[in-house]
Amino acid sequence: MESHPNETPVIYREWVRGEEGKSRADQFLGSLGLVLDAETARKDAMMATLRAIVLSERGHGVAVSDLERRWSLTNLAGVEEQWRDQLLWLVAALRPLLETRCFYYCLREHCQADDARVERVTEILHTMRMQLFSILEHLKFCSPLGGILKSLQRSQASRIGPASIRRLESAGITSFAALARLSEDQLVHLGLRRDAARALVSYVRRRSV
Repeated sequence: MESHPNETPVIYREWVRGEEGKSRADQFLGSLGLVLDAETARKDAMMATLRAIVLSERGHGVAVSDLERRWSLTNLAGVEEQWRDQLLWLVAALRPLLETRCFYYCLREHCQADDARVERVTEILHTMRMQLFSILEHLKFCSPLGGILKSLQRSQASRIGPASIRRLESAGITSFAALARLSEDQLVHLGLRRDAARALVSYVRRRSV
């Protein structure tokens, strides 16, 4: 972000990093109800930024080794999976809250909102739900096999989904090389459907030529 200032998110630029090296992360996090001292807030905000970068890159299929090299990180393998799983849980829990009908009751009874304001809030909540759905979809690719899953979907082999990838991960299959050693029957034994196993073997063979 330091190298591409025009692409730097405003929250990071104006609040986390701040001007002239002075962070206002404590004010930003304070607006969310998190009361922290300035230095703790800065460190927490910087860590949150790093996690967002890592998960965003992993969602695009970037390998852990490439991230470690680019960002001078160590021991990222496994840690980023914990970040992903935690965020998946939080985002999945947040989505139903945006559908709570009491929002509209409060708008009418306590804010005396007119129809136009209720409509605006409805649109905003809808947009937020769609954004959360996009985040959930993006996080599904945060996997050692995420790049393979994306390639499969681009090739329209949609029978391979995140659930299949998770089954492979749980069996210790976390690289293309390990995947290439498995037969169709072995993949079925690991819990993949026959058609999914067949599509995956076909994909691996094409990539191995």
